[in-house]
Amino acid sequence: MKNSISEIYEKFRKPLLYFILKNISNKDIAEDLLHEVFIKAYEKFDTLEDEEKIQSWLYKIASNTIIDYFRKKQVSSTEHTDLYFEEEVEETVLGELSCCLSTLLDELPENQKNILEAVYFK
Repeated sequence: MKNSISEIYEKFRKPLLYFILKNISNKDIAEDLLHEVFIKAYEKFDTLEDEEKIQSWLYKIASNTIIDYFRKKQVSSTEHTDLYFEEEVEETVLGELSCCLSTLLDELPENQKNILEAVYFK
């Protein structure tokens, strides 16, 4: 290879960062992913046979790194979406608020009052 990894880094750093930013829109995360791309490229640099294809090779690594990021993000976000209110907790909260809400509901027009009572209390 006539180009060293540091020369490749200097040449493709900005274009790859812009490519990642188009998909991520958070500069700090994009820079982290850019570093991850170059770490992966460095580890597999000796497997690249045709230096003419280095640009497409780097963009492919970047695309796969972005996909991996979203996969990890999706897994971690679904772990937190399993939170829920139990019916007992919900009933307790509504019971405590019902004294305050009934006063406010009495001030509403009859049709609005009926709808809110039906939705939240029945």
